[in-house]
Amino acid sequence: VERVRPRGMARELDLADRVTFRRMAVYDLPQLRGPFDLVLFLGVLYHLRYPMLGLDLVTEQVGRLLVFQ
Repeated sequence: VERVRPRGMARELDLADRVTFRRMAVYDLPQLRGPFDLVLFLGVLYHLRYPMLGLDLVTEQVGRLLVFQ
């Protein structure tokens, strides 16, 4: 199984100059200036101490599409 590397995919699709990747805690989201076109919220919710707060913070930053798992 080949692991997908987001930065590599952005380069492959010629999107590297238009995409910003951030790896951060969900509770730090209010510090960012949104909204964002795409938010990937994958494999996170069940690890959070306050899952509903985390989901609320994420949805406040979504401009177009939230991918939630």
